[in-house]
Amino acid sequence: MKSTTYDERLKANWTWSHKYFMRKTKEFKIVGWTLALDHAKKRLGQTDYNKKIVSLSKHFLRGPSCDEKNMRNTILHELAHVLVGSQNGHNPTWKNMALKIGCDAKVTACMDLPDAKYVMTCPKKCFEQTYFRRPKIENKLCLKCKSPPILKQLR
Repeated sequence: MKSTTYDERLKANWTWSHKYFMRKTKEFKIVGWTLALDHAKKRLGQTDYNKKIVSLSKHFLRGPSCDEKNMRNTILHELAHVLVGSQNGHNPTWKNMALKIGCDAKVTACMDLPDAKYVMTCPKKCFEQTYFRRPKIENKLCLKCKSPPILKQLR
């Protein structure tokens, strides 16, 4: 079996997702909404009501666990938000719509997260937190022992 690169997976999954999104928006009579890619590292999709954009994480689309089932469910999850409106969040109205259109109506999902770039730790090992962007550590202290944290770049 031929191995694929991240870019090849992203392109193939984006093409599939876009076709599926277009088919479903037509089926559900959703007008004026577009599908876009974003750089999110901690979520699969998002609905932007102001811009009428449903976006999918490029990190999700190129990850090894991204398959048609997960893409379908994520798109349906976001389209359920579009159909019920911003005032509903993940309430029962949203959940009923999500189930009605074929989504599993789960609020969380697993994705292959990229590796964090930084780790902030307490010198006394009270905590460890990873970050994708460089956090500000000036004037910060460990909540438990009050020591100033240590920041290390991982990659």
